Amino acid sequence: MSSVSSGERDKHAICKSTYQYYCPRFQCTKSLNRCIESLIAQTYTMLEIILVDDGSTDGSGQLCDDWLTRDSRVKVIHKSNGGLSDARNAGIDASHGDYLFFVDSDDYVDERFIGLMFEASCRENAPLVICSVAQEDESGNDLLGIPALPSLPSISNRQCMELTYTNPGAVTAWSKLYRRSIWDDIRFPEGRLHEDEFVFHEVMYQCETVAIVPERLYHYVQHSGSIMHSTYSIRSVDRIDAWLSRLSAFNQHHEKSNLVDPLIEMILHEVYCTAQLRWNDGTNRQVVLSRIESLCSLVNADSCSASIDIRQKVNALKKHTRSHIVCLYWAGRIKDAIRRRLHVVRCK
Repeated sequence: MSSVSSGERDKHAICKSTYQYYCPRFQCTKSLNRCIESLIAQTYTMLEIILVDDGSTDGSGQLCDDWLTRDSRVKVIHKSNGGLSDARNAGIDASHGDYLFFVDSDDYVDERFIGLMFEASCRENAPLVICSVAQEDESGNDLLGIPALPSLPSISNRQCMELTYTNPGAVTAWSKLYRRSIWDDIRFPEGRLHEDEFVFHEVMYQCETVAIVPERLYHYVQHSGSIMHSTYSIRSVDRIDAWLSRLSAFNQHHEKSNLVDPLIEMILHEVYCTAQLRWNDGTNRQVVLSRIESLCSLVNADSCSASIDIRQKVNALKKHTRSHIVCLYWAGRIKDAIRRRLHVVRCK
């Protein structure tokens, strides 16, 4: 990238992870090779490429080792299987550059990814840069599921947090370039699902400005069996915990209702989804009730700016827990089905 001299930032660190959890199902060796090739092909070449083999058994570890002899920028970490957060944390700890970003093993990036993102960081003096995401299926078909980012040079951290309510790509760890210093005191929570949700607000509060690259430079490959599209289970409650943590942070920072109300609505929706769990299981029931108690405590705190309507919804949930959740869950399902049907009719 000609507009940035090597003296300004001499190295970027890329954390790239392979996971046994995904590989057997998704023919990871093939997708991993495409992913690594997309990193090697970057037009900005001063890179440190860290491949984390998280205890894979499908040949991915050997593939990573093969790349060691093909490109001097590649570094490989072999470790026992610890999950996505553990693999990413290992990559962060091993990185030496001034910047870093994450790429999942079955995704890939445009060859201009680092160059354009780095240029935007320098231009806007932004510690964080986010680009638009191209969502596609395993055959490469465009799913058009994630909206493009606004064509603005930059936004504030609070505008970025508000953006997550309409653009799910804004909250993920990937599709972003970070100054390494952001992660000095932040790590992904190990053993939890929806790990990106847990750290998102922590990252945002490290940034006053977020630069935007509207081009779809990150290619997210959606699989039918991925975590984001799996059956609801008790582990899905991790998302509620992540959002409760964010709500607590919002209270501490005295955020306004434009940030707080949509977040509480999202938490309520997830609580309604717990109707899919077996409530006659005492453990399941206690897990859900404890989250409802935490939500009520946070919403009714003096520091919470939630609107009166939101407070009433939350407090009603505590009074009519089981029946209220089931009714609202099925009402939402019926409403969604009607909405989809009307959309099909309009399209015809």
